[in-house]
Amino acid sequence: MRVIILYVSLLVIASGCSSSKRAGKTDMLKDAPEWVQQTPNTPSYYHGIGMIYKSGVQNYRERARQVALSELAGNISVNISSSSVLNQFEYDHTYSEFFKDEIRMNTQEQLEGFEFVEQWENDQQYWVYYRLSKSTWEEIKKERRDKALRLSKAQLEQANSYTAKGNYVDALNFYICAIEEIRDFLGEDLRISFDNEERSYATSLKTAIINDLQRLKIVFPSSAMEIGPDSKNKNLSFEAAIIDNCERPVSGIPIITRFTWLPGYKIETTSDINGKFKIAIGTIDFRKQSEKIISEINLDKIVSDNTNDILVKRLFETMKPHSYILPIKLTAPAFDIVLNEKNIGQTIINSGLREEIVRLLKQNGFELVSANNKGDYSIIVEANTQKGSERNGLFSAKLNAAVLVKDRSNKTVYNRKVEDISGLGSGFVEAGRDAFRSFISKYRISIYPEIVQNLF
Repeated sequence: MRVIILYVSLLVIASGCSSSKRAGKTDMLKDAPEWVQQTPNTPSYYHGIGMIYKSGVQNYRERARQVALSELAGNISVNISSSSVLNQFEYDHTYSEFFKDEIRMNTQEQLEGFEFVEQWENDQQYWVYYRLSKSTWEEIKKERRDKALRLSKAQLEQANSYTAKGNYVDALNFYICAIEEIRDFLGEDLRISFDNEERSYATSLKTAIINDLQRLKIVFPSSAMEIGPDSKNKNLSFEAAIIDNCERPVSGIPIITRFTWLPGYKIETTSDINGKFKIAIGTIDFRKQSEKIISEINLDKIVSDNTNDILVKRLFETMKPHSYILPIKLTAPAFDIVLNEKNIGQTIINSGLREEIVRLLKQNGFELVSANNKGDYSIIVEANTQKGSERNGLFSAKLNAAVLVKDRSNKTVYNRKVEDISGLGSGFVEAGRDAFRSFISKYRISIYPEIVQNLF
């Protein structure tokens, strides 16, 4: 019974506290004007109301003002027209939200035309009310938009003049400047007059940029390249060029080149005064029959070098320059095999080592030739077993071997010694054969992968 009484008492106390808080809040605002109680809803205005608790806050009036103007700016909607620059550049939803946030932030920073309406305060709070006429804001925005469009068109005309001269580096710079000028209006349907006809500025601007990029093409010295094993370690490189549709060399264009056999690796270079740039091939894996070299204009670098505006940078991310591909035909190297195998001093022919070497080479697509024909590489193995000990009818043997790989000029390109590989058997010969089996396993697991890695 006491528990029930205590529980009921607590409920009553809690209810009383809650009522006191509500009453206190109501009392605090009992003399407040209507705009404090509820934000006005006048259709012809944007409204912004800010409130700051005064206790311990310096400049609370200015802080309340900033809160009010932030709310006012947030009430100005940001719409994206289907004919806007953003839609022309095929932005995605993520970029759309990023753009809207950027414009809201800019709107707050550049807000003007607003008017102070009223302020109110009590012992604890300071309230301030600002509003902005929608018609006034539209006039301000139109004036800004028209000015931005004029400046952007001037930049576009500069870009076109540089394109006509074959100066694509400066042309692309001015295209970027043209977009920077209208960056706050990328979501709007911007219109221009051309030959007494109204046109979409977004379409004109994007078409000009795409046309310039499409005029540029990368030219390789041949339609395909063939590389053989004799090219190994010769620091192969060649020159490619970038030209326009009039066959004029184009200088100063950043190029990025990737290789299908080197994932993640790339070469970044810039075309010289003759429009040429160098591609160093580097190490190549001859276990495949073909590879590709892929070069393209480094548009990301062009944009980054000409603007710090993240909004403009992200807009250009949707544009992907054409990739130019140079097919590479690889001629697989040919191997010959030379074995000198002895088991307890006796020459042996069929230890199984030759068969394993042949299997591994064919598995990787390498060619095999006889030792008389001499391949691109010679695999030379000398292996011999020696008697070990005998204990309780079980014999042991030790195998020592040397594995060499020589190229066509007889230069040693791989050399490894293997010592003391043990074998057991019912006799020394059987123990030697067991040691050879262990050596063949070692060749497959560690020696052959080392050879391939060292050569290719």
